[in-house]
Amino acid sequence: ALPISPLTFAAMRAGLAGVALALLALVTRRPWPRGRRVWLLIGLTGAGSTGLGFAGMFLGGSSVSPGLASVITNVQPFIAGVLAWQLLGEGLGPRRTTALAIGFLGIALVSFPTLQGTVDPVGLAWLVAAALGLAVGNVAQRAMSPEVDPIVGTASQLLAGACLLAIASALLERPSAIQWTASFGLSLVTLALPSPGLSAVLWFRLLARHPLNRLNPFSYLSAVFALGIGAVFFGERLAGVQWVGLVGVLAAGALASGDPEDG
Repeated sequence: ALPISPLTFAAMRAGLAGVALALLALVTRRPWPRGRRVWLLIGLTGAGSTGLGFAGMFLGGSSVSPGLASVITNVQPFIAGVLAWQLLGEGLGPRRTTALAIGFLGIALVSFPTLQGTVDPVGLAWLVAAALGLAVGNVAQRAMSPEVDPIVGTASQLLAGACLLAIASALLERPSAIQWTASFGLSLVTLALPSPGLSAVLWFRLLARHPLNRLNPFSYLSAVFALGIGAVFFGERLAGVQWVGLVGVLAAGALASGDPEDG
């Protein structure tokens, strides 16, 4: 059995990363944002990307096959692309649309060997909610990222999302029933600081410099890294269809990177 309930762990993971980044921001005397609009966007990013995103992936991923979970959550770039086009005026031309489609097809092929088992409708709904939350959070983050320091902005949205997750955990779980062990503490720290800590800051910096619709196809690269880690550290072998999918994911990134900086 897991030493902690999923929402409690999600809240602690986001909270630890947020506190660490907030302390770094204070020590380095980084400017904190001002204005109601910016703080509303920070709150929306935290509620979507961290709150609903974490909750959906933690609760849905445990009851749906890894392949299906990966396919569903990777609908997010399409949703975010349309929202950025409509709300932020970012270009979504044929090249970017093709890059998204090729990347999604690549993810489907990479996940194909694990597309099995029964489908839990509740888990499916949570994963769809996660995709929607991530999409809305990314659009909100893109809208305010040029105005906000990346470390401050990331810390703020992580703490906002952690508070929402903590409330949900208190209502639905037993946060006090944590089995504290050295391995659990190490897992919490290693899962909180590199990601969502460091990776979220880097994503924030990229969004401040480039349109979301140019960066979206690169989110598919997480599957490439996951398979690489499995092959190097666990001796996992890739099926032929997965190699084809990886080529598709890399091609999507190459196609998106050559797109003009319009929008």
